[in-house]
Amino acid sequence: MNEKTASTDSRWQVLALLRFFLALIVASSHIVLFTPRGKEPTISLHQLGAISAVIAFLVISGYSIAHSLARRREGFLRRRILRIYPLYLLSLLFALLPYYDGRSVAVGIRTIAERPTALTFVSNVFMLQNVATPPLNSNPPVWTLGVEFFCYLAAPLLLRIPLFATAGLAIVSATAYASFPWLNQPYYSQLKYALPLALFAWAWLAGFLMYRFQKSWVFFTAVIVVGCAAMSVNHVYGNRYSLLTYSASVLLIYQSPKIPVPRKLRGVLNYLGDLSYPLYLFNIPAYLLFFNVYDMTNPYRLFVSGMMASIAFEFLERLAKPMLTRNRKLVPTAPIQNQQL
Repeated sequence: MNEKTASTDSRWQVLALLRFFLALIVASSHIVLFTPRGKEPTISLHQLGAISAVIAFLVISGYSIAHSLARRREGFLRRRILRIYPLYLLSLLFALLPYYDGRSVAVGIRTIAERPTALTFVSNVFMLQNVATPPLNSNPPVWTLGVEFFCYLAAPLLLRIPLFATAGLAIVSATAYASFPWLNQPYYSQLKYALPLALFAWAWLAGFLMYRFQKSWVFFTAVIVVGCAAMSVNHVYGNRYSLLTYSASVLLIYQSPKIPVPRKLRGVLNYLGDLSYPLYLFNIPAYLLFFNVYDMTNPYRLFVSGMMASIAFEFLERLAKPMLTRNRKLVPTAPIQNQQL
C-alpha cells in the first residue's frame, strides 16, 4: 500500500478523534449548568462553544453520509437506523431514571424540569422532537438527532438533484440561521415545527457537498467563510472561541485525507470516535441522575460520572452488535462503520 492510499484510509480515524473532542466540548459545556456562576471548573472546554461543536458534528455527518452513499446506496437507511437507534433508545430510557419517584428534577442549579408526558416520550422515540413535541427535558441534546435523522432521509434525494440546488438549500438555511436573533424564539431545543432543521441543515449540507468537492480548496474556503459569517451574525449562543472551533473542524475535515495515522493508533482513535456518540447522548442524563439522586455537586466528579456512563453504554452496544447485525448484508465495511452520526 502506497503512502497516498494509507493516508486516505486514515481519514476516518482523524475524524473519529475530532468527533470525540467535539463531544467533550458539549459534555464540558453542560457541566457549567450544574455549577454556580463564578465557580465553573478551572479546566473546561465550554468556551470553545457547544453550538459550534454541534455545527461541526453536522458537517462531519454530512461528509460521512456522502461517502456512505458513494460506496453503497443499497440498505442505506437500514444501516443508519441500526447505527443510531439502539443507543438512542437507551438514552431516552436512561433519561427517565431521575424521575424514578415521579418528582420534577433540577436541570442544573437554575432550572426545574417536569416529568415528560407519554406523548413527549413517544414523539422522541420516532424522532419527532421539535416537530410534534419538545425533546425530553432530561436529555435536551437529542434535538440535534432529529435534525440529523431528517437529513438522512433527504440524503438519497440529494443525489438526484443538481449540486447547485443543494448548495442553494444550504445558503437558504444559513441565511435562516443568521436571522435567528431577530426571530424572537426560545433556545433551539425548544423550537417547534422542525425549525431546528431549517436553521441547521446548512451545516449538514455543507459537509455533504464538501465530500463531493473534497479536492476543491475554493469550496472548502467558501464553507468556512459562509459558516463564520452566519455564526458571527447569529452569536446569541456563541462562545469566545466558537468561530475557531468551527473553522478548525472544517479545516481538519478538508485535510483529513492527507493526514497519516500510525496503524497502532487507529484502533484507539476508532474507539474514541465510537465513544463520542454515547458521550453526547448520555452526559446530561448521567449528570441529572448523580446530581438529583446522589447529591453529587462536584463538577469534576459529575464529568467523570458522565464519562463512565458513556463508556458503559458503549460497551453494552458492542456486546449487542453481533445480534443487531446478524444479517451481514446490512453491515457496512470499514472504515465507514466507525463514523459518527
